[in-house]
Amino acid sequence: MSYDPIVAGIGLLILAAMALLIALNPRQQRITPTRDLSWIDERIAAERDPARRTAWRTLRRLATEEENES
Repeated sequence: MSYDPIVAGIGLLILAAMALLIALNPRQQRITPTRDLSWIDERIAAERDPARRTAWRTLRRLATEEENES
């Protein structure tokens, strides 16, 4: 008796189960940004320019103070 058909059958069952799990996974979602991420570019630019760095730090401090107040 050859085990090749049995092994192939088990392999196909495993592949089918994996495909079914992937297809029916309710948590599978595309990652979409929920907010504007342009502030990252501004932050990178602020690291290079002293005047922008000071402005960035002031804005971050003010935003932190607002968050702490609410």
